[in-house]
Amino acid sequence: MAAEVSDAAGHGGLSTLRLIEIRHGQSGHPHVYALGAADQLNGTTHSATIHQLITKLRTDHKGLPVALVGHSMGSVVAIQEAASYKDVNAVVVTGFMHHTGSGQLLFNAAMHPAAEDAAFAGRAIPDGPLTTRDGMRQLLYWPFNADLSTVKADDAVKQIATLGEFTSFGDEESDDTYGKNVNVSVLSLVGQHDGLYFDPVDLNTTLKAESAAYPASPDVDVKSIPGAGHNLALQRNADSTTNIINKWLSRKL
Repeated sequence: MAAEVSDAAGHGGLSTLRLIEIRHGQSGHPHVYALGAADQLNGTTHSATIHQLITKLRTDHKGLPVALVGHSMGSVVAIQEAASYKDVNAVVVTGFMHHTGSGQLLFNAAMHPAAEDAAFAGRAIPDGPLTTRDGMRQLLYWPFNADLSTVKADDAVKQIATLGEFTSFGDEESDDTYGKNVNVSVLSLVGQHDGLYFDPVDLNTTLKAESAAYPASPDVDVKSIPGAGHNLALQRNADSTTNIINKWLSRKL
């Protein structure tokens, strides 16, 4: 897993460490798949890796408050890490809810084996890992508030997800596998038009129900971001999402 340090001044005075999952960015080397490790990449693998990093941070910086901020599968990892290791002070969940919308059926249909995708030609990818079909990343945006060039760029750099990751995601979404054991403050943000988790008429009901997925948490804030789909950080109003997270973390840490 690779990591990038961001300037604290741009994040409301908060120091941030951006974690890059194995097989993404500089961690995305072909040998990850050639060694047959793809089946072992799941929420448990990722959360254990993050726990090691948090342990190192807390060892080097005594009393350092730590919050996990995740998106989509990253949110599932953050939830599992916080529930399993009890080593963070707060969790921010974006692009994930414990509910399913009809849009998830469309997204599932947009996936296909990564080994068959031209974008990964020449890489030793076994059967199993999946990626989006060409042009299908648009399903993750609210199109009326998205830059077409951003959507195209997102599609051009699409990544791979393993079956283990999909299983971890589905287990948390449907069964609240780890959310019920998160015992710190939680902020949950979702796009107003994120069809992966609710149909339009179900938005308010789903938002109200989400806090029940974290019964051990002392406080849960659930909010929707207007004019946004699933990819909150890539919509034109991404700054509004960032501002909400920064203000919330400034109060909690």
